Amino acid sequence: MFRLSKAMLWGTSIALSWTWGLGLFLSVQMALHFGLGGLLAFVVPNAIGLMAFGLLTERISRRQPTARDFERHFFTTSHSLRYVILVYQFVAIALTFFAVFRYIFIPMGLGLPLGVLLALGGALMLGEQFPIRRIKWSHLVMFLLVVVSMTVAWLSFRHFQAGQEAGWTMWPGEERAISLTFLGFFVPIVLGFLVGPWLDIQQWQRAIQIRREEGTIRGSYFFGGIFFFCVLLFHGVLALMVLPVNPAQLLVPAADGLFHAKDAVTRFAFLPDFGAPLLFAIFYAAFLFLCILSTLDSGYVALKWYLRELTRKSEHIILSIIPETAMRSPVPVFLAAVGIGLVGLPLRWELEYFVAFYASFSIGYAVVFLFRSTFSPQFTNFTQTTLFAIGAFSLGLFGVGYFDQQWYLMAMGALFPAVHGILTISGRAVVDDLQRAMPQPPQDDQAEPLPEGEQPPPASGSYSGRAAEMALHALENAIKRIDPKLGSRVEEVIHRVEPSVAHTLASILSTMQPDPSEEGNGRPLHYDAEVEHAKGHFEGKWFTHTFQATYQDTNSVGNIYFGQYVMWVGKVREMFFRACMPEFDLNDTPFYILTRSIEHKFNMEAKEFDIITVRIRIHSFNRKFATLEHEVLNRAKQVLGKGRQVLMVVNSQDYSLRDLPQELRTAFLPHV
Repeated sequence: MFRLSKAMLWGTSIALSWTWGLGLFLSVQMALHFGLGGLLAFVVPNAIGLMAFGLLTERISRRQPTARDFERHFFTTSHSLRYVILVYQFVAIALTFFAVFRYIFIPMGLGLPLGVLLALGGALMLGEQFPIRRIKWSHLVMFLLVVVSMTVAWLSFRHFQAGQEAGWTMWPGEERAISLTFLGFFVPIVLGFLVGPWLDIQQWQRAIQIRREEGTIRGSYFFGGIFFFCVLLFHGVLALMVLPVNPAQLLVPAADGLFHAKDAVTRFAFLPDFGAPLLFAIFYAAFLFLCILSTLDSGYVALKWYLRELTRKSEHIILSIIPETAMRSPVPVFLAAVGIGLVGLPLRWELEYFVAFYASFSIGYAVVFLFRSTFSPQFTNFTQTTLFAIGAFSLGLFGVGYFDQQWYLMAMGALFPAVHGILTISGRAVVDDLQRAMPQPPQDDQAEPLPEGEQPPPASGSYSGRAAEMALHALENAIKRIDPKLGSRVEEVIHRVEPSVAHTLASILSTMQPDPSEEGNGRPLHYDAEVEHAKGHFEGKWFTHTFQATYQDTNSVGNIYFGQYVMWVGKVREMFFRACMPEFDLNDTPFYILTRSIEHKFNMEAKEFDIITVRIRIHSFNRKFATLEHEVLNRAKQVLGKGRQVLMVVNSQDYSLRDLPQELRTAFLPHV
């Protein structure tokens, strides 16, 4: 019962944090444009997207030992997409301010300077007073006030209808919901809002905090989706009830010549021509302001959390120029968002111009991040340039389709990045399967080089039929996971390289499963595997080395001496460098790699004869510094300790600090 009540409590905050300017006013637009069917088609995917986010983040959370590990998982998997996530949050705040100015303050007749002070000041004040651990309580009060405002506004309007002798009349919509125009909106809405929460740091912060409080993320987002559905359904149905009062005056022609009606209810409430009840105007305004403020204060708290973590870990040179407190503060972001909102007013922008970002550009990023955070944290088979190019092209498609009213271009603007993201993910899965199916064969350093163009002969008799069968089975499974057209291309390439795929795969696997009849003949077939084990190996992006601790590693008490951990990390780091840069020669190198700083946190102790695994990977690098992170594990894969080290490069002649050399960047890049 306690977990249920806590889930409902967090559900109110989740619903209000997701009720930003886009959902609040686009629900009115979709309702008046396409009727009740259009409203439901907008609200239902929105609510399902929230619930699905809670369901999957619950699964992610259960795989992490603690809430701190869950938080670290988010920052690790999102690091390469951090700029897109920041832009996502900035656009959400900017469009919310724009919606407040355009669809509330102007119809109300409230001066913009006063409106800016009210919206900005209220958001900053609430954000400072109610951090994430207390925000659920302030949002509970706001949600109760929202429910009261909805109820009074609805009853007041029904009383107004009775006085006008008007029955239960709902606007049928400017166009039918079953139309090609509606399909052009429906596809971006479904795709954009199903994956939208994954790039929203407000939702990630809430999920992490719920885990920290030992609540149920899945249950909280289930209630959050239901509460959110009810709020948007109320607003859309209210618009459908209001518009029949005087549609000719409530619908104002827009500058782009398209249908827009997002401020219809606000115009009815505050313009004297319609004679709306004062009670309706007061409580409808309260409903709008509470929804907006609860979104903006959530954005403030989330940005403050996210920026603090980014600047804490960053070694960027700009931090030495701009004070760290300024970099961590959300105030500059909010001021810039207010500026964007004000600029949009004289330019006669509409909310859909912001919506295009979420309905096209961000979809590809969200699909990739969803897969990476949920299934494969080591997934890096994407480039920022390609994702940006796909997003920009999709945004252009959506824009042309919107202004020219070409529904298929709007739909393609959302489908194109989604399909690209899925193909990127499936392509990585195929590569992983092929790598598992075809391990590298041992190299004989004494073998004579073959003449140019000549293929090596197959290794006859060195494999068993079972090995060939296993290899072919693994290859077939890999090809089945992609679409038939791409699968046929993979098979074609493989057969072009080596016509006898089974023969080659079985020969390679024979190094792992030697034929019993060949044991004792010359050098053992597992010799190279032993050598590679001694050198260390890569597991995804981690370089890993496993060994056994001995008495020389211990202190007088019998456990491992604390300084030995750093010695182990240093040794594995040198092995990692050797694997990345095998041609590096200390005698003629123009640069040296030095340690700028190192930190290590001790979690558990180890003892003599424990099996120890040290693994290292590149966390990040910039122009001057490279940051490595390391973990020391025991045989049960428990983390004995972990930490980071910052490396710098100096000139080998005069030891002056220099930029990271290109050869070092090239060696590190595949392992970031």
